[in-house]
Amino acid sequence: MSLVLAVPLSVLLIVSIGWAFFGPPPRSRASSGTIAALAGLGATAYAAGVLLAQHSVTAAGIAMAVGVEGLCAAGWLRRGGGGGGGGPRRDPGSEPPSHDGPDLDWDEFDRARGEWDAGPREPTAHW
Repeated sequence: MSLVLAVPLSVLLIVSIGWAFFGPPPRSRASSGTIAALAGLGATAYAAGVLLAQHSVTAAGIAMAVGVEGLCAAGWLRRGGGGGGGGPRRDPGSEPPSHDGPDLDWDEFDRARGEWDAGPREPTAHW
């Protein structure tokens, strides 16, 4: 691959990867189908680049760059929608969701943990 093509392509990839990870997320999250299509395109193009490497370094480099760009776009679009986390979205001032189980007695837990830490422990037999 010539230096004239390799340098701009390298800069493009570095900027794209940085933007995908550290840039501001898009205002809304893309549909799952769009994200999956971009990720599939990226993985396929990257794999094609690996296969092309035996025949043409330039074609392999371009295919791999297209693959990385597709994966960067999929990752960046996945970050959209504000929340970023995988859990349900709530208003910042709202109460956390309740659970159906018993309330935990953290004082009792701390006391039991302290006894366990202070007491002698014997190793168990290994099989």
